[in-house]
Amino acid sequence: MVSQPKALFIIGISGASGCGKTHLSNIIKNDLSNSELDNIEIISCDNYYKPYPNGQKAPDDYNWDRPDSLDLDLLENHIMMLKNGETINIPTYDFITHQRNPDVSLLRTIDGKRTKVVIVEGLFVLQKEGLRNLFDLKIFTWLDPDICLARRLIRDYKERQISYEQTLKLYQTNVKPAYVNFIEPTKKFADIIISTSEYNNGNVSLDIIKMYVKMKTQS
Repeated sequence: MVSQPKALFIIGISGASGCGKTHLSNIIKNDLSNSELDNIEIISCDNYYKPYPNGQKAPDDYNWDRPDSLDLDLLENHIMMLKNGETINIPTYDFITHQRNPDVSLLRTIDGKRTKVVIVEGLFVLQKEGLRNLFDLKIFTWLDPDICLARRLIRDYKERQISYEQTLKLYQTNVKPAYVNFIEPTKKFADIIISTSEYNNGNVSLDIIKMYVKMKTQS
């Protein structure tokens, strides 16, 4: 009897801004790849921000740190398509113009038939019930808020041309309230909570994740 291939395995990773979700996603991908599990893709929720209306640049006080600033419906639809073996094109978001880049050559394509594992990372990936129910493994990352703020200061300045002063203002008015009201409460939906502190031995958590994913994806 010929064994049937395992279904696409989806991992959702949530946590505070600056807590290391992207870094953890890359570590998991590399760790799984080193264990002879190939065709692993990472999807960042940052690509699913909604364009600011009328093609304009958003004002400085616009609140991006809320669930409705993201097109979670599109992300959910894309994950369903991948699970059905279909191909998706991930939008490219420009954080300077606050619009999706219209250049189709920049679109990233993922083939659901070839892919074995998809890692979805972002602030609100556990917020929407329909989306989180598509995940086979739900991870919540935790890190001291002071370190999260320091990381965000560096990232915003280097990658998004946002001044330290503006980042501090946004952190107090938008980022911290969003974590308290929307992100931290979704911790209860996680299957595993991981500390992303440099003082934590992450190898233990990675070994658990690797063993579980391999068990679920390999015959």
